[in-house]
Amino acid sequence: MTSIAIQLSKQIKRAFLAGATLAVATAPQAFAQLTLYDQERQGGQSISLSASTTTLSPRGFNDKASSLSISGGDTWQVCEDGNFRGRCALVQGSYGSLRDLRLNNNISSVRPVNLPPVDRSAPITLFSGLNGQGVGTSFRSTANDLSQRYFNRTAQSVRITSGVWALCTDRNGRGDCTYIDASVSDLRTINLANRVQSIVLTPYDKAPSSYDVVLYRDDNTRSEWVGLEGDIPNLSQFRFNDQATMVEVNRRAVVVCEDVNYRGYCAVARQGLSNLVELDPAFNDRISSVRAFRRGQDRGLPELGQRPVDTGGGFGGGIGSGTGYGGGYEAGFGEAVIGNRTVFYPHPRDAYDRPIPNRFGTADAFCRDMGFRGAVYAAETNDLSDVLCER
Repeated sequence: MTSIAIQLSKQIKRAFLAGATLAVATAPQAFAQLTLYDQERQGGQSISLSASTTTLSPRGFNDKASSLSISGGDTWQVCEDGNFRGRCALVQGSYGSLRDLRLNNNISSVRPVNLPPVDRSAPITLFSGLNGQGVGTSFRSTANDLSQRYFNRTAQSVRITSGVWALCTDRNGRGDCTYIDASVSDLRTINLANRVQSIVLTPYDKAPSSYDVVLYRDDNTRSEWVGLEGDIPNLSQFRFNDQATMVEVNRRAVVVCEDVNYRGYCAVARQGLSNLVELDPAFNDRISSVRAFRRGQDRGLPELGQRPVDTGGGFGGGIGSGTGYGGGYEAGFGEAVIGNRTVFYPHPRDAYDRPIPNRFGTADAFCRDMGFRGAVYAAETNDLSDVLCER
């Protein structure tokens, strides 16, 4: 009997140990403790939490926290509204002040989160702090809802190693979207700090900011676009003739014209984003050519939103092109008189705003450089003046 009792005792012990092992294996992950303080630098009264808390009101600590600490290396999400709504932030370690998070005396719900480690080889990584600091989360493809990673309206910087990405203020690639192809240490510089709700991997080779000029098909930056570099005499080569509703100039000013080869109505577009529907409806869906702004030549051209100038036969038909006199003549449209068959220039200037010496054939060369057939009259003066060009 004693032998049987001993054997049963061993079996029960083994069964108990097996159950204990199973319990340990299936137990939920234990998170480090979060402590909230009602004064900065971990001072004053405090409460400690180890699990999700949808509202701090029952604990008497709603909208009272001014600093916090986490005992381990885990990550917690702290939110300004109950049920993890409103503005949220991901935190690790200790925060002597919550002012930089814009959550001082403004935390109502908290929860521990389990994020995958940052993948340094991933094409894009979002960070909760500036300069790639704070909590990070990496992606290799489009993410239509960043709340699934607890990163909704949380990113303050981004690291990009490859691809062109659209960062959008709404879910599913909607809202205000900005295309980037390089890291941004402070998303405030592009007005996206704590605003990004989705990211989209695009098929583009470069982001719009990498081009001199960008034309958008519709009146939002999420629409189809084409990036331009250098002078483009005909947008048909990009299948974008008479298609632009917005013009974004990233560097130097440009001249936009309604006809190919910089003819027809033209105006100057300065650095920034111009919505043609609002600013200059006359150019909406009517841009056919774009070129760099030339200070001397384009002095008389209006800005977008002002009355455009009809260039008649065009201008820039051969700036600096074999006239024998240096080329680069200015149009002088501020003084030009435009007729049905001719255009009259009282005081033509070169690209450096200098008078043009009047030699044999100079008037013809000037008119041809401006895109006209030639000169039908020019005053017999030392410098070129009173030039009448045939259209």
